[in-house]
Amino acid sequence: ILVLTTILLLILWTVFDPLQWRREEINDSTGESIGKCSSENFAIAFALPLIVVMLVPTVLTGLMAYKTKDVDETFAESWWIFILIIIQIEVVVVAVPVVIIIQDISTEGKYLGLLFLIGSFPMTTLTFIFLPKIASYRRAILGIEGS
Repeated sequence: ILVLTTILLLILWTVFDPLQWRREEINDSTGESIGKCSSENFAIAFALPLIVVMLVPTVLTGLMAYKTKDVDETFAESWWIFILIIIQIEVVVVAVPVVIIIQDISTEGKYLGLLFLIGSFPMTTLTFIFLPKIASYRRAILGIEGS
């Protein structure tokens, strides 16, 4: 349902308010300019519903992790999911303002900021879900007790 909702929102955005390439001169004396794709009603009409749709799985994951917090650590990773959600919130809190500030100054800076932002989500997920399992497996093979 979430994927279909996201696809529907993106199709509606493309039909009713498509992105247009615009170039703005930022320095009159040197002629330096920045080009970017933008639309008229980006934040109001389409980005906010998309953000809400993307937050739903995170909230549901947090709720499920909270409900299963009492399950034996051998079978659950609720602690790691909580840490994962907190780190992803921290990334958003730090990276989004930086990208917003730098988007009109440097195309390369905006690209690197978005690269960090988008790349950090799957990497933190993979790290905090699989690394504890790998460490636990290695401890079991080596016969080390404890967590």
